[in-house]
Amino acid sequence: MLAETWSGGQPERLHALEQALVRALAEQQRRQTWHRSPTPPLPNDPIAAALIAPQQIPPGVLRAERDLIAGLVQDPALARHILTQMSPDEFLLPVHRDLARLAQGCLEEQSFAELPVLVGDLGDELLRQTLSGLLLHDITPLHARNAVEDRIQRLRRYRLEETLRRQRAELLQKMMAGQLSRDDPTWQVWQETLRTLKLPTR
Repeated sequence: MLAETWSGGQPERLHALEQALVRALAEQQRRQTWHRSPTPPLPNDPIAAALIAPQQIPPGVLRAERDLIAGLVQDPALARHILTQMSPDEFLLPVHRDLARLAQGCLEEQSFAELPVLVGDLGDELLRQTLSGLLLHDITPLHARNAVEDRIQRLRRYRLEETLRRQRAELLQKMMAGQLSRDDPTWQVWQETLRTLKLPTR
């Protein structure tokens, strides 16, 4: 009834009103979709659960992560390539995971260029400052052959090493409590895993 009153019965005005309502609804849904809420650590992810800070990550691993997330937020082609190789949840830093998810959503909606606007609308200062720095990051090295894959492997190896380190601490604690011996199959399998990965067994 309101639409008919506003349009005066003119079809072109009804169409304009319909289009305006569709745009308003789409914008509301977009804002609701991207309303950022704290992401709880994944229960099976010891790295995320520990909320590792940048200073605790080896410099080479941190550089690899920054290269990847910078490429992901700067270049849509690179972003697609990176996201076919890894999940946003594989980034070590929570702020990088959030940015990767937002970039992924923008790619899916074909609105990649709107990522800075979207981040600004969220009102998250850490997210905004991080994105600003990443947009100035040199991503030229990522265009080299296998550069993306090499950096992803660095992240994955670091995650694996951290997982094994935590497992070792748990196993040693059980040994000290008399709940496990070095002859136990669990310990033997763990040692064999380290040898396979060419990691120190002590």
